[in-house]
Amino acid sequence: MRYFAWLYTPTAHREVIAALFVIEAELHDSARAAHEVAHHRLQWWRDEIDQLIAGKARHPATQVLQTLAQKPIDFQPLHSTLLSTAQELACATYETDAELSRYLQDGLGNLLATAMYYLSDHPSTTVIDAAKQLGAFIRQSEVLRDIRRDLHQGRLFLPLAQLDALNIDYEALSSNEWPESFVQLLKPRCAQALHQLDTLQRSLLSEEKKVLRPLL
Repeated sequence: MRYFAWLYTPTAHREVIAALFVIEAELHDSARAAHEVAHHRLQWWRDEIDQLIAGKARHPATQVLQTLAQKPIDFQPLHSTLLSTAQELACATYETDAELSRYLQDGLGNLLATAMYYLSDHPSTTVIDAAKQLGAFIRQSEVLRDIRRDLHQGRLFLPLAQLDALNIDYEALSSNEWPESFVQLLKPRCAQALHQLDTLQRSLLSEEKKVLRPLL
């Protein structure tokens, strides 16, 4: 999905999109490193985001963001992206859909919202919010696609309240055969995500869709 986002980005801005995805990949890899190494890497990235905010970036990807910024850009939301990575490292769980949605938007959502400041001279609040929602949708798609792998790694990206309401045993989810109630939980979640994407696209003006084309 990131390749296609890069492909549909205007040539002049592809370097920025690539840099943001490099940062995301670095954070993602950090969360899956050995525990002590992971903490050191994430701390380095906390410092690096502060360095970027201060105009003293050191990493090649953050240097691209700093060099190509034609106007002041608020890089503070990248700390939220890093926070979501720390939650992955801690194998955090989410009690409600609201908590899970916050994780999805904080991570890839904030990263893609940052991209809008490069793709548009003056991105509207609607465009920024749509970028966050699209980032959350992409991450949600990955969560649903990789759910078996994540479960084996001790990560559960589903609201616990829904699992409890269906009396689903968390331990049973690690087996090769899922409880039927769990399968029936996933189907409407997929349908709901697609419905939300369709609703979002219908709500956007033509000019907004043009700016958001790489993500759409």
